[in-house]
Amino acid sequence: MSNIVKVLVVEDDLEQAELMESSLQRFNSEFSVEITDSGEACIERLNDSKFEAIVLDFLLPEGNGLEILDKISRNGYDTPVVLVSGHGSEGVAVEALKNGAYDYLVKNSSFLSQLPKVVQKTIEHHRLENRLRESETKYQNIFENASDAILIINPNTNQILESNRRFAQMTSLSDEEISLRNVAEFFPIAQRHHFETVLQNTVNFKICNDDQLSILDSQDQEIPVDINTSLVKLEDADYILCTIKDIAEKKHLQNLILNSKRRLQSTFDSIGDIIFEVNENSEIVIANRKFSEMCSLEPEKVIGRKYYELFFQFGELSEECPIKETFKTQQPAFRESQHNDEVYETHTYPNFSVDGQVESVAVFSRNITDKKKLENSLIQSEKLATIGLLASGIAHELRNPLNVIETARYYIDEFLIGKNPDISVKLDIIRRNVHRSSKIINNLLEFSQHSKHNREEIDIKMLVESTIALIKKELDAKNIEFVSRFENDYPCYFSMDSLKQVLLNLIINAIQAMEKGGKLTIFVEQNKAGYVDIKISDTGTGISDQNLKKIFSPFFTTKKAGEGTGLGLYITHMIIERDGGKISVESETGAGTTFTVSLPQKNRATIDPPNEIENIVSL
Repeated sequence: MSNIVKVLVVEDDLEQAELMESSLQRFNSEFSVEITDSGEACIERLNDSKFEAIVLDFLLPEGNGLEILDKISRNGYDTPVVLVSGHGSEGVAVEALKNGAYDYLVKNSSFLSQLPKVVQKTIEHHRLENRLRESETKYQNIFENASDAILIINPNTNQILESNRRFAQMTSLSDEEISLRNVAEFFPIAQRHHFETVLQNTVNFKICNDDQLSILDSQDQEIPVDINTSLVKLEDADYILCTIKDIAEKKHLQNLILNSKRRLQSTFDSIGDIIFEVNENSEIVIANRKFSEMCSLEPEKVIGRKYYELFFQFGELSEECPIKETFKTQQPAFRESQHNDEVYETHTYPNFSVDGQVESVAVFSRNITDKKKLENSLIQSEKLATIGLLASGIAHELRNPLNVIETARYYIDEFLIGKNPDISVKLDIIRRNVHRSSKIINNLLEFSQHSKHNREEIDIKMLVESTIALIKKELDAKNIEFVSRFENDYPCYFSMDSLKQVLLNLIINAIQAMEKGGKLTIFVEQNKAGYVDIKISDTGTGISDQNLKKIFSPFFTTKKAGEGTGLGLYITHMIIERDGGKISVESETGAGTTFTVSLPQKNRATIDPPNEIENIVSL
């Protein structure tokens, strides 16, 4: 039933109508023909049913076919009409076609053979028109109701041939006002040349896109837009189809995001610690200014670089890397590492994607060099307190036997006055050494409190020579050559007993460093800062870089157990600093070591610099 093609024949001659019905059905078995004999009956049938075509006789009892054709049209029936007439008239034919008839046939000898073909052609033509009309309506609806503005532009004149409703809404102009303008007039003056270039590129390359333009509305307010153009051909003519998308909200969101990013980056850069993010390819995707400064690179040159080439400077991905660990375990990690002689503590945290995978790792690293120094200072303070306690115990234990020795010496000296000169000399030696031991104990006690010291002008050359004389036999026994050089007799102002202790300690250390012999050199000169420098050099084993930083720390020693306490150089350092001097060391492993003691000259006698011993608990 769905393939039946219904045809209405309007003919007052019944025999003629039946012949037409027979002819139509022989031509196409799908034709279903109904016959009516008047125009009024035709209208009634059209009200009741839908026909694919109408075969309308020109002469009917109540009027001619043109009048019926007019009624069909005025009543809104969309059914194609083939007008037939017994008398051929060119004027009637023209009038019929003007009034909406699809075709016109004369009832001649070939009429019945022509009629089915004309009806079939009329139905097909009408169906095609309907499809075209539906398609046109559909695309017109799309055109008019599109969410973006659409223009059809003449590429030769840049005139707007057609615009949709959205463009009128965007510009707040009527269709008539839009049609009176050249399309370039809808853009700011400064952008018109740019837009014309877009149109020209469309002609040259068939398509173009630009999101840097703005449309002007009726109030000359700029609306940022994204423009897409393409060249289309219709009926052998070229046109430009221009789609205009309002991106004001998009631009607003972009600005919000950009401002948010700038604020985040500003906050990011103001943080004094190192922060950066690494993707799964080990590339830095974002970093703060502190990180780029540490790498000595411009911020933009850091992005995209492999993090391990810049931060840890491994050159390759290390197994000890906390970033690698976080990617592997999906857990935060921590490492303490060294970079350019500075210590950093590094924390890494995973950033998860929506599917729960680690897509990047955030890295937070802090320079804790000062913190480490402070910790070491606290440890040293505890050791200093221990020294104070130790010094107090030593003083208490040694002073009693020294008093006994001094008392016994005094008694023997009184008892043997004038009787044995040789014994008197020996007793005097005992007296001097008891007095010296007492001063050493006092020096040890003075490390626990800040006090004034008796300073005097010292002859450095004489002091060095007398000190060397005490250990001359040991130098000879170990096959050590001694060389001294004094540019002048530079006087310095210092505590004589303290300086003796310092020189003796440094010289003994130098001798111990040259177990297989070598050369000991003492060189005295005046430096540019107004100090007298005493340089004590040996050709011994030297000190490693790692130990060189620790040699003045209390209880640090590289000697075997029982051979050193780790206090000698510490005490030496404290004596020199306490009395306004300075001490430094240079060493090369396997080549030897040089200690430089800088002593103030006489015009600096009143200087009593502060020192860290003040903070040690007094005993």
